[in-house]
Amino acid sequence: MATTLNLNTPDGVRDYLCSNRSFLNGTVGMSSANLTIVPVSGGLANHTYRAIAQNQEDKASLIIKYAPPTVASNVSFPLSSRRGVST
Repeated sequence: MATTLNLNTPDGVRDYLCSNRSFLNGTVGMSSANLTIVPVSGGLANHTYRAIAQNQEDKASLIIKYAPPTVASNVSFPLSSRRGVST
């Protein structure tokens, strides 16, 4: 049974990155034990996070941007998924 992921929260982003659905899981072996998700401030419409993966030898980070169907700062305000498509 498929589970729904909540990419609106740092915990949801961590769950996604550590799941089999994420291409990063197989690439760098993400585990929740060595992964920190930090919200990045600035945008109004999108959720932006920094994912920091650290093990004994290496530390890496990447920026993750999620475009939800609502404005990130106001979930009661719907936002079209076609906003990045030119017509």
